[in-house]
Amino acid sequence: MDNQTVRLPFPEYDQISGVGYLHQKSVGETFSLHCHDFYEIFYVPSGKAIHHINGYSEIITAGTLEFIRPDDTHRYSFLNRYDMELISIGIEKSMMEEILLYLDLQIEHLLDGNMPGKTVFSGISEMEIRHLITSIGQKAPGSERKIYAKALMPLLLHTVYNEEKTENRFIPQ
Repeated sequence: MDNQTVRLPFPEYDQISGVGYLHQKSVGETFSLHCHDFYEIFYVPSGKAIHHINGYSEIITAGTLEFIRPDDTHRYSFLNRYDMELISIGIEKSMMEEILLYLDLQIEHLLDGNMPGKTVFSGISEMEIRHLITSIGQKAPGSERKIYAKALMPLLLHTVYNEEKTENRFIPQ
């Protein structure tokens, strides 16, 4: 982490459930270059933008679902005249460890490699995943949100890490 990277803590008001929910309507509402004290899954319901992550740049579009690890450094920027809507789900480290234990996965499986897992949905599957993710924000912080997120995370992790990966994911520098 360099001097210009901010490490974002898990929001205090979300600690009761271990799951945070942030809905941003524009790239302009997102954070500058940062990493986290928690895991994040972000979803793009609409639009497109550039995602700068770990020294690379990639175009993200509607339907993108990406898993961000605590030490991944990233930020978003506008792509020409396009903008995007973004939903971020923050997951406390201890909760992610519980989920991985349940799935019989080692944490190293998620931390291996330079880049986190990513997939892009379209059609019916995109509408289904949008409904599942936006439902997290409709749950009040506390046990209801925690239970819902613990049920949903295995599906999201499986989807992100088991989809076919594209070779040309990044924009040439």
